[in-house]
Amino acid sequence: MFGAVNKGNLVLSVENDFSDLDDYDYSGEHTSQLPGDDDPSVQAHTANEDRQAEEPDAEVKDEWSQQQLVVGPSRDDFAAEDQLRQIRDRLESVLRGNWNTGDPRFYYGGSFGKRTMIREAYDLDLVVYFPHDIQHSVRDFYIAVEQRLRTSQYKTVRHNVAIRLPYDGGFHVDVVPGRALANDYVYANLYASERDTTRQTSIKIHIQSIRDGGNQDIIKLMKVWRLRHQVPFGSFVLELAVAQALKGCRKTSLEDRMWDVLLYLRDKYSDARLVDPANSNNVVSDDIAPSEKYAVQSAAASSCQKKRWQEIVW
Repeated sequence: MFGAVNKGNLVLSVENDFSDLDDYDYSGEHTSQLPGDDDPSVQAHTANEDRQAEEPDAEVKDEWSQQQLVVGPSRDDFAAEDQLRQIRDRLESVLRGNWNTGDPRFYYGGSFGKRTMIREAYDLDLVVYFPHDIQHSVRDFYIAVEQRLRTSQYKTVRHNVAIRLPYDGGFHVDVVPGRALANDYVYANLYASERDTTRQTSIKIHIQSIRDGGNQDIIKLMKVWRLRHQVPFGSFVLELAVAQALKGCRKTSLEDRMWDVLLYLRDKYSDARLVDPANSNNVVSDDIAPSEKYAVQSAAASSCQKKRWQEIVW
C-alpha cells in the first residue's frame, strides 16, 4: 500500500479511460459491453511547496503514502461487470414489450457513458426513450414505467427525472424515462417529478460534452472529494461547475486545475448560473437549494485552508 512519495504532485493515473464504453449506443441498439478487468486509479501526493498565498504551502512535513482509489468496477465489487449486465438485462426484460406505443430504446447514461465513474461510489443509469410519434404525455410514461417496476417487486423512489431503484449496500439504479423528439432519439422530453413539469434535454449531448470537455480527470477527483467530505453535490451539477470553473483555462497540471475548481466553488458557486448544455432554458442552478449551495461552498472553503493534498482530496 505504501509507495514512494513524490512531493508536490497530485497525480491521476488512468490506465483504462473507459474507451471501451462506447456501448452508449446512439443508434438505439442494445449492447452490453462493460469495462474489463483493468482498473484505473487515483494517486494523490502532497501539495507543492512552492504554492503561493492560499494554495497548499511549504509547511508540509510528513511524507504520506500513496493512496489507491480505483476508478471503475472490479469483478469483486457488488456491481461487478457480469452483475451490472444482468441488472440491465433484467430491467430491460421488465420494461420491454406489451406497450401499445411501441417498445422504448435503452441506453447507458451517467458515469458509464461519460467515463467519469469512481469505484468507491457509482451507480447505473438506464435511459428509456419511447418513440416520438405518440400521443401520451411524458408524465404518463414516467408513471407507467414506475408502475411496471413496482409490479415486478422493485422498490422505487422518485428522484426528479429518474426513478431510483435502491439495492443493498448503497448501490442504486436510476431509470430515466423519456419521449424522443425525433427518430434520431438525440433529444427527448423528460418528466421532472419534483416540479410536475416537462424538460427538454439530451442525455447524449450531456455525455458528449463531458467526453469532449477534457475535464474527466478533475471530475473524478471532485467525486472523490465529494465522497470523502460528504458534500451534497449532484453529479450533473458537479460536472457543470467544473466546466464553468475551467472555462478558458490553459493550465495543464491537475494541481492547478483542481485548485481553480475549489476556488470557484468557494467564491462563485453560490451565485453561479449553471445551464444545461443541451437546452439553455434549463437553468440547473435554479433547482439547487440554498442550503446545498452553502454546504458546497463551505466544504470548498475548508479545503482551501488545508496545506496538503492528502487533506484536501481525502
